[in-house]
Amino acid sequence: MKSQLAALVLMLTTTFLFAQKTVVIPFTTFYGSADAYYKYDFSGIDNSLTSFTYSHDSFELGMASIEASHKMDKGSIFVDLGFGNRAAQFTYNDGVKTFIIKQLNFTYKFSDKFKVTLGSFATHVGYELVDAVDNKNYSMSYAFTYGPFFNTGIKVQYTSNKFSFMAGVSNPTDLKSTIDAGSTQKTFIGQLAFLGDTGSAYFNVTSGSSNPSSDENKTQFDFVGKKKLSKAFSLGFN
Repeated sequence: MKSQLAALVLMLTTTFLFAQKTVVIPFTTFYGSADAYYKYDFSGIDNSLTSFTYSHDSFELGMASIEASHKMDKGSIFVDLGFGNRAAQFTYNDGVKTFIIKQLNFTYKFSDKFKVTLGSFATHVGYELVDAVDNKNYSMSYAFTYGPFFNTGIKVQYTSNKFSFMAGVSNPTDLKSTIDAGSTQKTFIGQLAFLGDTGSAYFNVTSGSSNPSSDENKTQFDFVGKKKLSKAFSLGFN
C-alpha cells in the first residue's frame, strides 16, 4: 500500500512539474507581395525624378518578394528574397540581377530587452521602405536614394519601456562582402528611438565607408518622426 501511494505521489508530482514547464515549439511563417505600375512623364521623357520607377509611358513590373521567418526558443532566422527591376536597383553593387537576397539574418534574444542580429538587414535610416506594399508612397524620393539601402554585419539592440538603443558595425554600405568592396573598412551604425502610444521618434546615424568609393568615409545623420492624429490620418517627418 505504501509503495502504491509513493508511486501515485511521484506520478502526480512528475505530471505537475511537466505541466508547469513552458515548451516552445519552433514554427515558420511565410509572407509575400508583388507590385506593378504604369508611369507617364509629362516631360515626354523619363526624367527619373523619382527613384525605382525608371520608365515613361510604360507598364512596368516592380518587385515580387518572398519572406520566411523561423522562430525558435530564443533565436530566429529571417530570409527576404526579391525578384524584378526594383530588386536589381536595390542591390546596384551586385550588377544587374533580377533575383537577389535582400535580407538574410539571424537574431538571438538574450532577454526580453537585449538581442543581437547578425547578417544582412535593411537600413534603419529614412522614412521610406524598399517594398512598395510597406511604403506610404509608391515611388521613392531622392532622400531614400542617397541614404544607405542595407548593411551586412552585426548589431545589438537594447529596449527599455518606450526607449530603444541600437549600435552595430558592418561592411561598407550596400555591400554584402568586403571582397566586392575591395576594402575592409567598416561602417558604424546606430539608432536611438522612442516608441510612444500615438507617435514615435528615431535618431539615426551611419558613419564609415561610402559607395561607390569604398575609400571615402561619410557620416550621415537622420531623424524620423511619426504622429498618429486620428484613425485615418497620420503625420510623418524625415
